Amino acid sequence: MNIAFLSATGNRFALVDGFAGDWPDDPAAAARELCQGGVLDGMLLVGRPVSGGACRMQVWNADGSRAEMCGNGMRCVGRFVVERGHVAAEEFDIESDVGRRAIKVLRKPNDQWSARVELGVPRHVETREIAVEAAGAMWRHSAVIVDLGNPHCVFFVDDPATAPVAAVGTALQSHAGFPHGTNVEFAAPSGHQLAMRVWERGVGETASCGSGACAAALAAILQGRVQSPVEVAIPGGWLLVERDDRGVLWLTGSIERIEDPRLQVGV
Repeated sequence: MNIAFLSATGNRFALVDGFAGDWPDDPAAAARELCQGGVLDGMLLVGRPVSGGACRMQVWNADGSRAEMCGNGMRCVGRFVVERGHVAAEEFDIESDVGRRAIKVLRKPNDQWSARVELGVPRHVETREIAVEAAGAMWRHSAVIVDLGNPHCVFFVDDPATAPVAAVGTALQSHAGFPHGTNVEFAAPSGHQLAMRVWERGVGETASCGSGACAAALAAILQGRVQSPVEVAIPGGWLLVERDDRGVLWLTGSIERIEDPRLQVGV
């Protein structure tokens, strides 16, 4: 496979170039193989458009499951197709499993790239009390459930650094309230900023999650805890989340090339 490795504020992906050849016959197996060892969070399949966009993408998690969408992944795809010359424009649409999403790719000197991508209007938002057994104890907490095309469960906590991310994140994947699993965010908002850690469905804790940042920022905005635009601090750096007058969420952040000898390319 023709592969590149990119990181979106610490969210690390293998991008498979479908413009240069076919996608793998078994994407789930390819994702598991590429992501073994924990260096990568997922695999992005990138190819020619089929419904009016400039390109299309599929998202495959490290465990071989397929995700509906990925905000950070879209940003990586934006850099990938522009850098490789598959797309000449810097503003275009990416086709995904949740529809077409607009993106603007920004390229600066010294290999500095960033992108601003549309995550759309949330399909559903609700507040729910969650009770789950985690690490041998019952954990009860109010949550904001956000559907951005993929599922999110946002908890507001005093300090994300001490939150039971792994225990609660793991337990919620088999919770009756989330029959298809969920991404889980632990967030602490203040002013125009929000600190966050995330447990990604099909991956585990990651350094960054773009749709998770948008879900947490939206939940905080709706509860009056922050105002748009929101700067989101995650272990991998900073993301900017904006909510426009139409209720559309936008995500901005950097995209870096990964150089790591542990990465496998012989799939």
